[in-house]
Amino acid sequence: MNKKIFLLAVVNLILLLIFGCAKEEEVKVIKNPEKKPVKTEMTAPKEAPKEAAKPEEAVTTNPFLTPYEEELFKNTTNRVSIDYLNLSAIFYSPSGSQAVIDGHIYKAGDIVDNKKIIEIKPEEIILRDEQGEYTLKMKGVLEK
Repeated sequence: MNKKIFLLAVVNLILLLIFGCAKEEEVKVIKNPEKKPVKTEMTAPKEAPKEAAKPEEAVTTNPFLTPYEEELFKNTTNRVSIDYLNLSAIFYSPSGSQAVIDGHIYKAGDIVDNKKIIEIKPEEIILRDEQGEYTLKMKGVLEK
């Protein structure tokens, strides 16, 4: 399987090199039979006028993400990391995950330190209270 993925990646790179990804520009050839030095001036390409974004269109900051994916990232960046609780284990299951926090077993919907457990993910727990959302991660686990 890894050989197939590698071969596919190599073929894609070769195609990218052959066809490229830049716009083709017209090249002017000037013949100089006398072989005298010719001065040329470089000019910036003319840009199309920029149109203002329409209010109903979604303005994205990352062209590689869909609006849905950007919304997911917006939600994760506003969370505060909690380090005073000790998350020692996560038992992840799509049907019902559980976590061991400070020696007690919790599931989604339970209350820990006056914060409600919103979601238990394979690598972190999302909590919420009146002030906002928080993440709780296991200490000593290396980040990817």
